[in-house]
Order: sequence, then C-alpha cells, then structure tokens
Amino acid sequence: MNKILNCFKSYDIRGRVGEEINESLCYDIALAFSQVINAKSVVVGYDARKTSPSFAQSFINGILASGSDVINIGLCGTEEVYWATTEFIACGGIMITGSHNPVEYNGIKIVKKGSQPLDFETEYLEIKRIVQNNVAKPKSKKAGREHNKIKEARQAYISKILSFLEVDNLLPLRVFVNCGNGAVGPTFFALEERLQEMNSPLSFFKI
Repeated sequence: MNKILNCFKSYDIRGRVGEEINESLCYDIALAFSQVINAKSVVVGYDARKTSPSFAQSFINGILASGSDVINIGLCGTEEVYWATTEFIACGGIMITGSHNPVEYNGIKIVKKGSQPLDFETEYLEIKRIVQNNVAKPKSKKAGREHNKIKEARQAYISKILSFLEVDNLLPLRVFVNCGNGAVGPTFFALEERLQEMNSPLSFFKI
C-alpha cells in the first residue's frame, strides 16, 4: 500500500509532527536518499526543536542501515550543514529543521555533493517515489559507520568565519546577542571564545 506523503513540498520536506512526518518516515527517507545519490557519507545536523534529536537519530539509523557513513555535527544552523557537506567532502547533507514553521511542525532540508540542491525530477521526486512505494533498500549488506564531528566541525566552521575578517583591525565594540532558542547559540559561544583567545576588542553581552 502506497504512503501518502504530504510532507514533500516544492523544495524541501516539512509537515505536522505525528500526522505528516515522524521518526519512521525519516528512516525511510534516509534509506531512499542514500540509494538515490549512491552516498558513501552523509552529514547530519539538527535544530533546537523538541522532536529534532529523535528525527535526526532516525535519519542517522537509516543512513547507517543503507551502508553509508554518517558525519554527525549535532545541534547547528542549516548553514553549518551546507558548509560541512563541502568541507568534509560528503556525498550529501541533511538538516532536520522546521525552519520558520510553528512548533508542531518539523522537516528535512537536503543537499548533495558540493552542497548543491537535488535535481527535482531525477533525485528529489525519485526519493519520494521510493518511499511512497515502500521500495527503499540498503545499497550494501554492511552497515555504515557514524563519525562524531560535533566539536571538530564547529571549530573548523569558526575558523572559516574568521577567515573573512582581519581580527586585529576590528574596532572596540560592545555587541549584544540574543540567541533565543535558536541552534546558533553553541556556534556563537564558540566564536566568542575564539575571539577572546585572539584578544579581540569586541565585548559580548548575551541576553
């Protein structure tokens, strides 16, 4: 029996948790994604929503079951997943995020090698077809391996950000930051720590 997949939108996957998207569906999408792009490794990150860690874990389990390796970068912003996909020369990257949608929603943003968007007809819709028809299957009998790159990825990402600046030429500034419940919080704290180590003239106030 075919699944009804209302969560597949025009450019990403998102839906109401428990009704349109859940852990089981994340697992199946992961299997199909790995199959379609013939992935050797996939970057996985997630946002700060309550359901995001469990959705990410289901996606990780599906990628591993497919025979592909996982590069886990944990709680992060979407831009970090896109960056890490290229940085670690992965075959693809996924971000579990509900984006701008209300709390009862969650979803998946997907890129392929080089952080490029999936081809809509031959890749994105093919993933949907495979999941819808319950024909997702592992591409290997051997399970993949998970690589925890949470700390390594964050530090490398901070280095990339700072590569665009001449820290020694920064003017003394007092910067107020409100990370709220956003996933950018840990990244900002890492940036602040690195700038302090570099004796930056910036002073940060977190609210």
